[in-house]
Amino acid sequence: MIFNAGVIHEIYISSPYPALFDTLEAHYDFDGTTATATYIMCDVTVDGTFYDSVGVKEKGFYSNWGMNNGEVKKPFKISLNEYVSGQSYDGIKKINLNNGFKDPTLMHDPLCYRVLRESGVPAPRTSFAKVYLNNTFWGLYIIAEEPDKNFLEMNYPDKNGNMYKCEDSYLEWEGSAKSSYIDNFEQKQKFNGDTSWADLIYFTDIVNNSGA
Repeated sequence: MIFNAGVIHEIYISSPYPALFDTLEAHYDFDGTTATATYIMCDVTVDGTFYDSVGVKEKGFYSNWGMNNGEVKKPFKISLNEYVSGQSYDGIKKINLNNGFKDPTLMHDPLCYRVLRESGVPAPRTSFAKVYLNNTFWGLYIIAEEPDKNFLEMNYPDKNGNMYKCEDSYLEWEGSAKSSYIDNFEQKQKFNGDTSWADLIYFTDIVNNSGA
């Protein structure tokens, strides 16, 4: 079980690129406002199970570009089905490897998510993994569950609907125009092709303007 927190998993990421980390760095871009990254094809072994043609990229916002110069323990995302449709491990298609930025204990996220889950609030499951790039030990990482359709199906009566990722916002009311929110949110799932963001704007309105 990939989210067995009592096990330190082992994940090997390998590539014909001899400077794999430099290649991942070259495919991550931060322009001062937004961060974008593209996958590169790698082979990945998770606890002895081998997968070829897997997508790997750097991820993160401040946890990535906010690191000091020379620090290489960047956060990564593995997409097992990026190039091979349906490929998964333990039912999971994407593996988030969080670097514990500003948290040397690596416990802030796991404890927070556990408190939320035990309080009845859906939150990602977590575990830990030793990560290797081209057989070089890269560090101990937090495996965090991807909030995808599988996550929604496990935690909600209906996996359909619009889903948004918050990049940098305190849910402030910024008016009724979609353009006011696109710098702080990303629409990860569209229901029936809906890209109006009307539900997110309505929710933000209620949070800020409905009184006590």
